[in-house]
Amino acid sequence: MFVDTLLPTMFATAPAPDTVARFVASMQAFHPIGFRAMARASAEDLRHTLPSLTVPTLLVYGDQDVRAPLPVAEDLRAAIAGSTLVTRSSAEHSGQFNVSPTSRS
Repeated sequence: MFVDTLLPTMFATAPAPDTVARFVASMQAFHPIGFRAMARASAEDLRHTLPSLTVPTLLVYGDQDVRAPLPVAEDLRAAIAGSTLVTRSSAEHSGQFNVSPTSRS
């Protein structure tokens, strides 16, 4: 199952079992057609379009992200004029699963 493939790249540390269970449940709830569309979109290199973005862009990254490490975020910030990069301390790729609710604001 694709969840087993994704799981090792979503967390930098060994997550608590309930965190893994919530992640697995969220991925299993993802409709296969939507997942295929996301996978196709992710496979295409669209970096050349980033300089043409003209909307305010906020990039929120975890400093422990192993799936898309901080250099990826820094490249995006450099390519998107006027963008803002916010780095969340101790957050991984799936920050919604490992950041306390009080720090989500």
